[in-house]
Amino acid sequence: MNKVFYIVDDDPIFRKMISIMIHRNDPTAICKPCENGAIGLKKLELEKEQNNNKNIIVLLDINMPVLNGWQFLREIESNAIYDITNLTLYVVSSSTDRVDILKAKQHYKVSGYFHKPLIDGDIRKILKQN
Repeated sequence: MNKVFYIVDDDPIFRKMISIMIHRNDPTAICKPCENGAIGLKKLELEKEQNNNKNIIVLLDINMPVLNGWQFLREIESNAIYDITNLTLYVVSSSTDRVDILKAKQHYKVSGYFHKPLIDGDIRKILKQN
């Protein structure tokens, strides 16, 4: 089953580095960069329309302009348009604040919380879970 990664983060260098790490660990994976949560939601709407039995993996930053990670999570959880089969969501943040970690774990769609910068071991763990 194909894996499609949505890298929802406002940092273009982070998006590029993560794409490289993903392809190094799974050359068949597809990476879709999204510079904020609003763009990520729009792309997920399109994905739902085209859902071809893919594993959809979202790597979500918390602090972004336009639509931040918390707003993104609320929208995903409250709107049936984003009920995508095989959707797995991970929060990826530079925040080490315990409140952020606990808040992320309260969202039933969140499968894990990773601290930036990610390492190959984090990517392998995500790939193994999906």
